[in-house]
Amino acid sequence: EENALKTLHIKPDEISAILLRFDQDVRHEEVALRIEYALPELKVVLASDVLRTARHNLAVPVKSTVAAGVIQWIVSLIMIGVLYSLSVDERTKEIGLLRAMGAKRKDILGIFINEVFLLSSAGGIAGIVCGIVFILSFQNMLRVFFNVPFLFPSLAYVLLLMLAVLAFALASGLVATSYPIVRASGISPYEAIRKSG
Repeated sequence: EENALKTLHIKPDEISAILLRFDQDVRHEEVALRIEYALPELKVVLASDVLRTARHNLAVPVKSTVAAGVIQWIVSLIMIGVLYSLSVDERTKEIGLLRAMGAKRKDILGIFINEVFLLSSAGGIAGIVCGIVFILSFQNMLRVFFNVPFLFPSLAYVLLLMLAVLAFALASGLVATSYPIVRASGISPYEAIRKSG
């Protein structure tokens, strides 16, 4: 009753719904037609119809959301790469000094990879928190918009999904910044100091 969009007022002597289970060889559609013919005031809903309606209601929004998400992800990768490349260019003198003091290429790579790891982790955690807040805040509106029951998955599934999202954020950060990191780590000390002026 607390979760219902509209509360049904049913008297104690009334029946609101009856669930029927059939043997495998029974034709559900034929039974539904016979019930509706015999009792026209009743509405028969087949489980396959409910699933078909839910699938149909979700198909277009899900496809649109996935397409928009992929486009946004590609644009984000490009923007992150460009911004991180500018950040690396600003630190060429620092890189040159580190290389001049004996830092190897793998040391420079390690510094940048640790930085990307921390930034991507923070971004992934912030995204997960924002997603949870959004879903909890708008669950009733989502239920009405998609015209399907809104049920939360199990806690184990949610935790697994959160780990997958975090891993995806880390992988995206590393992919987006791989070119500037490799370029910066390969620069010679003299070139880095000369380039920074």
